[in-house]
Amino acid sequence: MSIGPAHIAAARTAVSLTGALTRAVGAAAGQLVAGAKPTFEQIFAGQSEPVADVEPPSLVEQLVDRIKNLLSGAGVELAASVSFAVSAQGTLVVDAEHPQRDLIETAIAHDDSVEQLVAQWDAQGTQSQRRQPLTLTIAPELNRPVVF
Repeated sequence: MSIGPAHIAAARTAVSLTGALTRAVGAAAGQLVAGAKPTFEQIFAGQSEPVADVEPPSLVEQLVDRIKNLLSGAGVELAASVSFAVSAQGTLVVDAEHPQRDLIETAIAHDDSVEQLVAQWDAQGTQSQRRQPLTLTIAPELNRPVVF
């Protein structure tokens, strides 16, 4: 059996791939050991995954986002800032003085996500034994929550 050009090309490709794999594994191991974040070039070349430094949204932020989505879906545009509190029954209620109270409470009533987020907040407060009432305000002009 003779070794031809095709065999030599295949052997060179195998050696080349083995070297590339060895370098990639070494670089990844070095990053893990050093705790280094990947560079732009590494991410762009697909050599490494970006490291996320973003914290997940808090329960209050999730609740505010869900309320805004529900209000938007129901066509409710806030005429004034709206304050919410948790009732003794564990549901969100709107300040009695708010002119759109009925519309807002109807839009958020019986929403599973809102109920789950309020229950999670309640459970965290019970576990930490630092129970503070959940009150939040959504200001239409700022379009971001004010948490008290």
